This record gives sequence, structure tokens and C-alpha cells, in this order.
Amino acid sequence: MIRKNYITMPLAIDLVVLIEAVENHMPQVIVIDEIGTKLEALAASKIAQRGIQLVATAHGVPCNY
Repeated sequence: MIRKNYITMPLAIDLVVLIEAVENHMPQVIVIDEIGTKLEALAASKIAQRGIQLVATAHGVPCNY
């Protein structure tokens, strides 16, 4: 079964809703469009640590090696 939860609220509420979704729905995969802050990256890291597959996009600056 596929269930979609679209979260379009302010950031502080988004993270609470995201955590509730993980705890209440036990998803196998979470897709996040555009991780843009350290707090969002931390939330994504916590999700991955729970064993949930994570697909996400993020913008960044070029790395010059």
C-alpha cells in the first residue's frame, strides 16, 4: 500500500509532523524535496538511523578539489 503525506506547513511544524509520520505510520521510504537547513539534515539523519530508506534532494555549493 502506498500512502502519501504532503507536508506544506512552516518548518518548525514540518519537523514535528515528519516525526509523527515516522512514528505513527512506520514508512519504508520517505522522500524529501530539498533539504535546506541543518535542522532538516538532522531530521533526515535521524530518519535514516531508524532504518527507513530516504530519498532527498539538497542544494549546495560546488566542491573544488
